[in-house]
Amino acid sequence: MPSPGKTKVTLLGKLRYTEAEGLQISVSVKGKTVWEEALPNAYNWPGITWPDIPKGEKDGGVWRYREYLRLLHADPSYQLAAKDFLERQGREPQQLPDLAQKLEIARHGWKVMLY
Repeated sequence: MPSPGKTKVTLLGKLRYTEAEGLQISVSVKGKTVWEEALPNAYNWPGITWPDIPKGEKDGGVWRYREYLRLLHADPSYQLAAKDFLERQGREPQQLPDLAQKLEIARHGWKVMLY
């Protein structure tokens, strides 16, 4: 039980930031390390829309997901928010509410595609 006035913190994984891959957090799923987008609203970023799948694309869902992330990580507002998040994380642990739901799904072995 946490002491009065203390916040309970659960360590999920490590954070890393690169311009190509954005802000990611490492999590363990079934014994494997998976790197997942860390910003809570990354999959619904203002000004970024999910692209249409080109005709003839065989694996359209994966293409669409990767293309969205490419657009997201190139967006200056995302880059600034990711760096700001890392700075705040260095001072005080930040919450990752969307990640908890994705981890619960991944823990049960279900495939997740976010649109």
